[in-house]
Amino acid sequence: MPEFSAADHQFIERALELALVPVSAPHPNPRVGCVIVQGDKIVGEGFHSQAGLAHAEVNALDACGGLAQDGVMYVTLEPCNLHGRTPPCVDRVIQSGVRRVVVCTQDPNPSVSGRGIQMLRDAGIITQVGLKDDIARKINRGFFSRHGRGMAWTTVKVASTLDGRIATATGESAWITGEASRHDVQLLRAQASAILTGIGTVQTDNPRLNCRAPGATINPTRVVVDSNLRISPDSRLFEVDSDVIIATKKGVVSENRSELEKSAQITEFQSGRNGLDCKELLEYLTRCEFNEVLVEAGSKLVGSLLGDRLIDEVIIYIAPSFIGDEGIGIAELPEIVRLSDRIQAKFTEVKRIGEDLKITIELDRSE
Repeated sequence: MPEFSAADHQFIERALELALVPVSAPHPNPRVGCVIVQGDKIVGEGFHSQAGLAHAEVNALDACGGLAQDGVMYVTLEPCNLHGRTPPCVDRVIQSGVRRVVVCTQDPNPSVSGRGIQMLRDAGIITQVGLKDDIARKINRGFFSRHGRGMAWTTVKVASTLDGRIATATGESAWITGEASRHDVQLLRAQASAILTGIGTVQTDNPRLNCRAPGATINPTRVVVDSNLRISPDSRLFEVDSDVIIATKKGVVSENRSELEKSAQITEFQSGRNGLDCKELLEYLTRCEFNEVLVEAGSKLVGSLLGDRLIDEVIIYIAPSFIGDEGIGIAELPEIVRLSDRIQAKFTEVKRIGEDLKITIELDRSE
C-alpha cells in the first residue's frame, strides 16, 4: 500500500463526497467523484450524474479550464478504458497533462479492471491506488456485487412495529412508521436500480412505487412477482414513467396478458417455493444490469428470499407501537425447530429516524 499524505486524504474525501451528490444513482454505471488539484488548491471538480453523460473525470477536467497540467487528480474509481456510451476517460486524463493520479479502488468490471491504471502508468503518470478503498467500494456495493459475484445487491426494506408486525390481520399497513422514515425510504429508492414487490402488495396497497425524493431524476424499474399473472392492467404501477417487469411462471394463461403487454414486460421463470424461482429472477435482473434491487414486499415474498439466502441486507424501520399476535409478521418462513438452523445476521447500523428506529443488518448469502 503506497503512503498517502494528509492532503491526499483531504482531497480524496472531497471526491467521495462528490460521488454522492446525485440523488439518483447513475445505474448501470457506478457513482464516481473526481477532484483536480494544483498545489493545495482545488481547480476542478466533477461527478458522474447519469449513464450516457460525461464521467466524473471529464467533468472535472472541463471545470478546471486547462489548469490540470502538472496537477494531481483524485478519483474514486479507476478511469475507464472502454468506449461505451462515452469515450474512454483514461485517454482524456493522459491528454490533460496531470502528473499524478490517486485512485480509491480498481474497477471490478473485467473489461476495465487494472487496464486504465496500467495505461496511466505506461504514459508516465504516477498512479497510486487504495486510498479509502473500503468507502469507495461501499458507495458502489451493487456495482461491485454485480461484476464481482454476478448478482445484484439485494436489500429488503421493512416497516414494523415493536412486536415485529408489518400490518394488521386485515392487511392495513399505512402508515406504521412516521414521515421521517417514509422520506428515508425515498432515498433508498433513489439508490435502487429496481424495486421488487409481490402481487399481494400490489393488490392490497395498489402502490406506484415511484421515487419521490427531492432531486431524484429517475424512477427505478418496478418488478412484480406475480406467479399466476393476476395483476390488473389498471394498477397504479403503470401510471409512473418507468419500466415494469412482471415475473410469472412458465406457461401461465391469463385473459389480461395481451393488455398487460402494452404496459409491461412479462418474463417467465421456473416454478419455485411459494411461486416462482426467485434465484432465477435475481440472476435475470443482474443480467439486465441492475446493480441494486430494493425489496418492498409482504411476508410471503420476503420469507422466500430469506429462506433461499438471496438477501444481502435488511433495513427495518421500527415504530414505537404494538399490533399484537394477529398482525402479519415480517417474513413467512418454514418452521425452524433447531436454533442452529436459524438465519443469522449482523447489525451494521442503528439510528434514530424521527420517532422511529432504523436498524440495518447484513446477511451472508454463502450460508
